[in-house]
Amino acid sequence: MATIEQIKAYWEGNTPQHWYSDKPVGTREYYDDIQRHRYGKVYPYLVELAGFKECAGKKVLEVGCGQGTDLLQFAKNGAEVYGIDLTDGAIQKASQMFAAYGLKAELSRQNSEDLSAFADATFDLVYSFGVIHHTPDTERALAEIRRVLKPGGRLCLMIYSKGFNFAVRLLYFHLAKGNFLSQSLQTTINQYTEYRRNSPLTKMYSRREALELVKDFEDVELYMRHNHHFVGRLPLEVRQLVEKRIGDNWFIRARKPRA
Repeated sequence: MATIEQIKAYWEGNTPQHWYSDKPVGTREYYDDIQRHRYGKVYPYLVELAGFKECAGKKVLEVGCGQGTDLLQFAKNGAEVYGIDLTDGAIQKASQMFAAYGLKAELSRQNSEDLSAFADATFDLVYSFGVIHHTPDTERALAEIRRVLKPGGRLCLMIYSKGFNFAVRLLYFHLAKGNFLSQSLQTTINQYTEYRRNSPLTKMYSRREALELVKDFEDVELYMRHNHHFVGRLPLEVRQLVEKRIGDNWFIRARKPRA
């Protein structure tokens, strides 16, 4: 399995979303473009499910903040925000985004498997979108997230599903292209899942596996959703069927028990 050092080196040069805009990096126009693209085209479900507008006055941590687009939405709506990322590049980019809007965030480079910089029961919400399925010990990352949540605090999490994305990688890249003759399915998934390809580690989860990850939480809500780059132009009825049955992503909302 890939090491943390290998994962850090890969994402250091591949902070997501910068390809959403061709405007000058660091300008408000650049960041506005990214937000329009992210919430209008790629993940239109995200504004509702993430609950950006429900966190005024709350203390919010994003695990794997990237360049800070989602964390910015919590800050815009009055949350006290903290962001961590494994890479220096992401922290620098997130700092630039917040500066462009005159908003504040406490940002630091940390590993999701070790949140020891934060005390127990610190946050009202921990949010993580498409991140902890790239770390070697996902269960440990979730244990740390649970630790830093206040009793009754909320978890919002996206991880990849064994849906459409998984089927394409299995049927086309692994079987039809003959990769099964020379490498494992996991290697094929790592090679062909991410936008920039050749991720050191990318995990995907069945419904049962996703629920097992959050077995220590309560009030669990599990949604299957799809990346709208692929299904956004389909008729509504077809798109909804795709999203609910073979979507790319599990979006999970849950609570830490109060006792």
